[in-house]
Amino acid sequence: MEINHPKSTYINRPAGEKYHMGIIWDFDWGFGFEVKFKHYDLSTAALPLFWEQNTAGKTFFSRLMEDPVVKDLFAERWAWFKTNAYEELKDYVITWSVLIQNALPKDHEIWGKRGSSGDASTDLERVLE
Repeated sequence: MEINHPKSTYINRPAGEKYHMGIIWDFDWGFGFEVKFKHYDLSTAALPLFWEQNTAGKTFFSRLMEDPVVKDLFAERWAWFKTNAYEELKDYVITWSVLIQNALPKDHEIWGKRGSSGDASTDLERVLE
């Protein structure tokens, strides 16, 4: 997600209801593009999410995370995901990686490895841990 300039984040609030966030799309600048100008470069996964300069995205998301209720909900949801959905996501990625494994050499030929180990499970764990 283009977190430092969040034009691809949709937030809405139906009258009388809570704010809803989603659908989130447009991940082409995520995972390294703004650093290395390469899409989905996993070697950038451990870099700070926000730039040092004050961008609209940094201001927006930082303000959200200043709210202790939002912070607690975020931590709670992440803990729930790790306990209840992480293995399902991992299985999904591994299943798809098997289905498209024959395309991997051509993909690497065109785009380079971009930090990929070639093992979907290892790459997923590296990103999510």
